[in-house]
Amino acid sequence: MNSSLENKIVTFDSSKQFKYIKNLGRGGTGDTNLFLDESVDMLFAIKKYSPSIENDVEECYKRFIDEIKILFTIFHKNVVRIYNYYLYPSFKTGYIQMEYIDGETIDKVNPLDYGKTWNEYFLDTINAFDYLYDNQILHRDIRVSNFMVTEDGTLKIIDFGFGKHFSDNNKQNSICLNWPATIQPEEVVINKEYTYSTEIYYIGELFKHLVKNDSTFLYKNILDKMLEYSPSKRYASYKEIKQDISGDLFSQIDFTDNEKSIYIAFADGLYDSILKFTSSPEFKYDIEEIRILLEKIVKISSLEYYVQRNDDVISCFVSTSFRYTRKCIIESETLINFYRLFVNSNNFKKSIIVDSIIARLKNVPVEIELDPFADLPF
Repeated sequence: MNSSLENKIVTFDSSKQFKYIKNLGRGGTGDTNLFLDESVDMLFAIKKYSPSIENDVEECYKRFIDEIKILFTIFHKNVVRIYNYYLYPSFKTGYIQMEYIDGETIDKVNPLDYGKTWNEYFLDTINAFDYLYDNQILHRDIRVSNFMVTEDGTLKIIDFGFGKHFSDNNKQNSICLNWPATIQPEEVVINKEYTYSTEIYYIGELFKHLVKNDSTFLYKNILDKMLEYSPSKRYASYKEIKQDISGDLFSQIDFTDNEKSIYIAFADGLYDSILKFTSSPEFKYDIEEIRILLEKIVKISSLEYYVQRNDDVISCFVSTSFRYTRKCIIESETLINFYRLFVNSNNFKKSIIVDSIIARLKNVPVEIELDPFADLPF
């Protein structure tokens, strides 16, 4: 770089144009609209500073700049990403150019539609807020509309318009922005104070509503502690929550020696049956789909000593093309015992079984076979 330019202001006068698509909604500090940047063919959500209360222009504009500062300091797969900003201080207005989250709010989602569970979304949320905690950031607007799920099932936390960097001298919460809890936590009721522990309370309240009818949710005891009225009894950090989650996880995966033997006998036979994948391997994770496919094979194998078609068993877990051998024999009893283990396990154990089998199958060689007629003109 030319040393004569050091510490000098350099102006970039390139004009930027976006094609308006639609309005995405309004938050506490501004309107958000969807635009297309035709130069790179990408959609962006662009939020304009536009305070809902005109008397608070200065305060809202400061909050708007704080949101930019917050978003530029963080990068996490479960947090909305900021790409650019445009500020006009003399007019007390500006814009934030952000990642467009094409999806639904978390309360409108059935996790199974994405091959997921509420357990996974809860873990994603705790990990994301632990990341914010490490960066000393409070979100301060915990509500379902700020928890989005993308088309591929990824959780995204959005709208940091009321977020702020935390300090011991910066605890006051002047507006109740969070999920409409039945009971407000002690520190909000008595001292109007908002800390990390307060945010943990509201996240717990949100997930209590999301998972209330889900018998497969594993962390209800953790939610109970997140929802303690007194902060002295509640979690003080996300690290504490993650430690308890790890403890619960190990208690949930206590397979007996007999269950392990049944799994290994089946998994060994399945793995040994596959010679190679002939295209990039893709696997099935949907627990109910796998159960239905296994059930069909059990029915047609129950009068046989051996499974008649190994490729049918392989296809319970594999979506792409493969080569298999008939020399490897899977006994019908092995298949039936595995099916009983699978259907008698809770959903969490089922997911562990499926993940373990797929982890094995990922070690199968891949030799992509080219179509010999691909280059012919017709």
